[in-house]
Amino acid sequence: MTAQVRSITLHASAAETATGNSADTPEIPSDGPGVAYLDVTASAGTAPTLDVTIEALDVLSGKYFVIATFAQKVTTGVERITTGLVDLPDAVLRAVWTITGSAGQSFTFTVGLVLKDRG
Repeated sequence: MTAQVRSITLHASAAETATGNSADTPEIPSDGPGVAYLDVTASAGTAPTLDVTIEALDVLSGKYFVIATFAQKVTTGVERITTGLVDLPDAVLRAVWTITGSAGQSFTFTVGLVLKDRG
């Protein structure tokens, strides 16, 4: 059986004004590292900053660990990075974001992941 590529949206394009995280994904079979992307299409406010990570759940401990960290954003732009997700049998993932600023901070962004499914 041939491995297939899977695209996963962890955070659909939406304006966020506060720190938060996405819902957990269903278990995702993967084989090897993935490519994560962050697409910031709008930013507003006084001195706004956006920090985004992608986390995987350790099902034994119930704790999350970071598999990808994007550079801090202060304006619009796109970034693609390779994740630390390697041969997790069935990964449960989420995006986590921290938004700070002096006043009226807001970011519109998308977080996604491209993985190779086990074939």
